Amino acid sequence: MKILFLGPIPPPVHGFSAINLAMLDNLRSKGQVSVFNRANPTPEKPVHGIAKHASLLMHWAKLLASFSVAAAQKPISLYAGLSGGKGQILDLPFFLMARLFKIPTYVHHHSFAYINQKSWITALCVLVLGKAQHIALCPEMAKGISTTYGIHPRLLTTLSNAAFLPNLAPEVTDSNTSRQRELSIRVGFLSNITAEKGIFEFFSTLRQADAAGLHYKAEIAGPVDTSIRKRFESELAELPNAKHIGPIYGIEKQRFFQRIDLLLFPTRYQNEAEPVTLHEALQAGATVVAANRGCIGGMLPDNCGSAQPAEEFITSALDTLRKLDKLNAAQRSVRREDIKSHYKNTAIISQKTLMQLVTKISSPAQKSI
Repeated sequence: MKILFLGPIPPPVHGFSAINLAMLDNLRSKGQVSVFNRANPTPEKPVHGIAKHASLLMHWAKLLASFSVAAAQKPISLYAGLSGGKGQILDLPFFLMARLFKIPTYVHHHSFAYINQKSWITALCVLVLGKAQHIALCPEMAKGISTTYGIHPRLLTTLSNAAFLPNLAPEVTDSNTSRQRELSIRVGFLSNITAEKGIFEFFSTLRQADAAGLHYKAEIAGPVDTSIRKRFESELAELPNAKHIGPIYGIEKQRFFQRIDLLLFPTRYQNEAEPVTLHEALQAGATVVAANRGCIGGMLPDNCGSAQPAEEFITSALDTLRKLDKLNAAQRSVRREDIKSHYKNTAIISQKTLMQLVTKISSPAQKSI
């Protein structure tokens, strides 16, 4: 008896696929898993237009046919990472098949897109899924799903991405991070660098910090979107205390978080959910100031930073920068340890929920949907 797994896994690497892969690893620790990778395949040679669409349709049809064979063999359960947009149209036939074969199904939500604005596609998926179990990232998401789509609270489990972070970003040691911290506050920005992710609000914050005479050094990590590159380079050139270090991954990314004192996350992305970036910063002991969207408010208690409405972000960021600027090296170190301790407690609770959920998904003693 196998567990069926449906959802995109890397490549490409992004938050959704990375969490799917971490969940897959946990499920595999409990038994056999048949994987149905919903990520679009990368062709050996570039294809465009009708040929590209035909190739993707053929891939999806083969995946569905393979799934139908597996579904008929009485699997233990189905775990599915739900797409955030129109990809749910492709998810729907898999859900219908799971319903027809009475496979206990667990659906993991990762987006606020269909919560902020009700979607008929999501509503149809929920109808087809029947009494499937739904996994939300935070209480705010669970409440939104329940209210918007009429899902009973007993069918909802809340599981933070903090449960997966130790697997994604293990602790590393870096001699540079253990040094006596310098006078200037180290400010960081890490994301795909787009206007929607708030890079220009970040720059505006730094300009006002310069005008206020605050001591800082800023590092910007991530790839720059080509549509804003000219403006990005122009504004960056006017900030002598800021530098762009490019995309960073793995150990280098962890060292970035260990290096900075303050992460600014002025996202304007309407459907922001529970950014793994914020977990990574908190894990390393960095203070976080973010725009309050999705699950972000619940991620940042007062001792770890703040989450404010977008229009109040710059004011909040400057206030936090001033407070950090007044701390000496020993006080900053104590603050980092307090934040790391808070995050560790959050991760422990989330990992316990994860283990309970994985056990449930892998247990053959379930009621069919």
